[in-house]
Amino acid sequence: MKNVHWSSKLVFILSCIGSAVGVGNLWRFPYLAAENGGGTFIAIYLFAILLLGFPILLLELLAGKALSSSPVKSFEKIKKEWTPLYYANFFLIILLFSYYVVITGWTLGYFTLSLGEGIKPFSEFSSTYAPIMFTFVVMALIFSVMRVDIRKGLEKVNKFVLPLLYALLIILLIEVVQLPKFSDAVAFYTTMDFVKMANPQFWLLVISQAIFSLSIGQGIMLAYGAYLNKKSELVKSSLTIVGADTFASLMAALIVFGLVFSFSIPSNSGPTLSFEALPKAFDQMQFGNILMPAFFLLLFAAAFTSAISLAEVIIDNFQDMFKLTRKNATAVCVGLITLLMIPSALSYSPMNLTIFGQKVLDFLDVSVVGRFLPLTTFFTVVYIAWGYKDLEKEAKANMPRWFVSPFLILVRYVIPIFLFVLSVAQFL
Repeated sequence: MKNVHWSSKLVFILSCIGSAVGVGNLWRFPYLAAENGGGTFIAIYLFAILLLGFPILLLELLAGKALSSSPVKSFEKIKKEWTPLYYANFFLIILLFSYYVVITGWTLGYFTLSLGEGIKPFSEFSSTYAPIMFTFVVMALIFSVMRVDIRKGLEKVNKFVLPLLYALLIILLIEVVQLPKFSDAVAFYTTMDFVKMANPQFWLLVISQAIFSLSIGQGIMLAYGAYLNKKSELVKSSLTIVGADTFASLMAALIVFGLVFSFSIPSNSGPTLSFEALPKAFDQMQFGNILMPAFFLLLFAAAFTSAISLAEVIIDNFQDMFKLTRKNATAVCVGLITLLMIPSALSYSPMNLTIFGQKVLDFLDVSVVGRFLPLTTFFTVVYIAWGYKDLEKEAKANMPRWFVSPFLILVRYVIPIFLFVLSVAQFL
């Protein structure tokens, strides 16, 4: 059982939002939406958030609160003989973290450059070893925050960073709304292409983004739920977290689309859209010298809060798996990730490290995490929904009575079938 709890309900919600709102919302969501039909992508994304995102988030928090243990210990308590399935999930989290910190380093690098010598094209930025150095700085920051318990570290970061993040998001949106071709961005935002909806790969892409964005199916919310006290309310909190996360994604897409259309930026710029194309737009805007640092501070703040949530899962597990103190578990986590992140970091460097013809970071993001995240989420949902014998009792104790049956039907039948069919379809 956990001997430390969140200091308040608000701090818990802020921390969950901090985990959910990251570069997945502010970097990945806009460029994926831009490349995949705008409004079509957004409509299916909202469907995925409601049908899958909210119930899975609630399921993880419910089990985490009841079991009050690290994710690996929680899965042992649920059904010990199924625990090896969790290790596949845990391995995926480690891989995800290993390249996520590299992207976090990019955001820190661009924020720093925007304050001083000015933004370089991404190709020029990545032609040096500066991105790797910024990633090492990120790892040092993660160690300094995570080596202490959640109240002294993680809580303090989220209480300061989250309000700043949303303030910056709203300020940028107010500026972008005034741009000459913002109406074109809104039109693209609401354009529907029904042909795309018949493509299983398109659905897989959207659902992977929803899972990635909400930090579900990975044990993160299970770990956060473990720090709740027994009287904590879950349904309204989960809705607030989902709403705040979705709001951030939708606002970020509007900001990016507004800049793309107003300054004739190619919408298919892909992963480098925020780092190469958007700075050109800020250079042409009134107060661009203020707005550009604000944008990259926003990206860094979002990336860092999500990075420390990934670290929390790994540290929490290492404490139980190897009987380590939190400080030692943090040191092991940071050391391991620092080694594993090097191939991803070198893929965007003068070495241009590749695997199977792709940059290592792109390969991990698209071919590994993108493909297998829905499958590991399927295992997580099935593990908890069918393995946890007290699930119905906990659901009745923590939810409105009318919602218990629909919730159980969703997490036991609808969501597993949907995720399994979708995961298998991509390999056919």
